[in-house]
Amino acid sequence: MRREKELIVNDRGRELRFKIVEMSAIELDSWLTRMSLLRGKAGLSENFFPKGGEAETDPVSMAMGAVDFEQIWPLMNEMLACCRRVDAGIEQICTPESVGGFIEDVRTLNILRTEALQLNLDFSEPEPESSSGSPERIHIGKPQLKAASLSR
Repeated sequence: MRREKELIVNDRGRELRFKIVEMSAIELDSWLTRMSLLRGKAGLSENFFPKGGEAETDPVSMAMGAVDFEQIWPLMNEMLACCRRVDAGIEQICTPESVGGFIEDVRTLNILRTEALQLNLDFSEPEPESSSGSPERIHIGKPQLKAASLSR
């Protein structure tokens, strides 16, 4: 089962709800391979693969100054595509074309990509489902963060 995470982001005074869904194994394998190749071509030798849990470094941030925009942009957009805006129970996949209609603050994009990256690079064992049956949520606005992972 792919893990999911729900969060609420304060985007210039408006609360936007999102669900982040983990990439499939083959999608993440492709993403990691392409990121590793980009980092290698850029001369970045630090290993970003997790050791016993969460990634030690953020591979996108580490590669930002060393690779061309055209090379890193598709990888950033694939992380964004893990995010879905939830509005009135309807989920809309986040793409560069769709987010312009509802995201006003660039920091919201950064939050979404960071949360997607963290979910996808956390290779620790999934937590058991909550006994209450209701999902935990993350609220991001003024520094208030409650982390939660959900399983389908």
